[in-house]
Amino acid sequence: MTAIIDSDLGFPYFNAIDSLFNEGVTLRPLKEKKLTNILPRLLKETVSFGLGTRNLLGRLLLVLIPYSIKLVTEWPLKSKLDPKIYGPSESAITTEIIEQEIRGFMTLKEAINQKKLFIIDFHDLFLPYVSKVREIKGTTFYGSRTLFFLSPDGTLRPLAIELTRPPLDGKPQWKEVFTPSWNATGVWLWRLAKAHVLAQESGYRQLVSHWLRTHAATEPYIIATNRQLSVIHPIYRLLHPHFRYTMEINAFAREVLINGGGIIENSFSPAKYSMEFSSVAYDQLWQFNLQALPADLISSLKLTIEDYPFANDGLVLWDSMKEWVSDYVNHHYPEPSLIESDQELQQWWTEILTVGHGDKKDEPCWPVLKTDSLCGIKLNK
Repeated sequence: MTAIIDSDLGFPYFNAIDSLFNEGVTLRPLKEKKLTNILPRLLKETVSFGLGTRNLLGRLLLVLIPYSIKLVTEWPLKSKLDPKIYGPSESAITTEIIEQEIRGFMTLKEAINQKKLFIIDFHDLFLPYVSKVREIKGTTFYGSRTLFFLSPDGTLRPLAIELTRPPLDGKPQWKEVFTPSWNATGVWLWRLAKAHVLAQESGYRQLVSHWLRTHAATEPYIIATNRQLSVIHPIYRLLHPHFRYTMEINAFAREVLINGGGIIENSFSPAKYSMEFSSVAYDQLWQFNLQALPADLISSLKLTIEDYPFANDGLVLWDSMKEWVSDYVNHHYPEPSLIESDQELQQWWTEILTVGHGDKKDEPCWPVLKTDSLCGIKLNK
């Protein structure tokens, strides 16, 4: 929000950060109803999240990016980036650091075996952009990892945050681990580390979870639906209410949100590399078969968290949608042969694979078009 109001405006002292979250912000009178004037008012309520430990969890787990939390299954943590370019791959989060934070509960090995250790890993996605983003005046940037422990009461507790800078300007790689602290310096270092993670979370959420998954990756289906299916085709009639206005929204976003020098580039950590970052995330992360429940939950083993509204509520909604879509598809295609002989439908699916997502057409994530998979395809979109 500060970037929207004044890109050069900073915080004069640490307590000013606290006051932002505790007292909110005073907005100038609204003179024109432009998006840049309205947006801070839309965001005003979000400042109540603050930098507290429980607020961090609430923001990450319940509100914005439940997709990013994954179960830790391997130790030690290692980067997959080229160490010749980005420095040593081993994480600075050691067994000793984790066991210091969970002492009295269990050992690290026990925590992993009992599926109690979780991670939000932005390290490899963001680290390649650190050097480039830091060239922009008034910015700083890191790769990050955040470790969480699933407590006996079913809540996640943050254990450690690792921030990493790759080799830069003749200096070797720098990485530091921050943990919850009670002394004044440690408290502020922990807060600043959390602020970096929250900033990255906001960027990831908007550029990947929102723009990429909800808007950009959906365009090939909308285009193919309008080009290959007649308006009286049962699948067109099923999809049309869901796709309606999406292309208009995307066109508007390209004009005033994700355009060069626009709101997104001025508001989120990757700055002018935001759209490039979104494209790289598509290349590295996007798989058709993991775009919907429950596959995305199973793939990252997040169903082990009981207090996880995204999964608990989402699966109830998913079951209802699956039942309705399955009944609809089975009504119009009671025999599998009807799908195979539907030329419009076959051309629609071929265009999606070979044109819309042509760069991923040979990946194993695409189902063969038949009755069950047709239901899944509709639910994934």
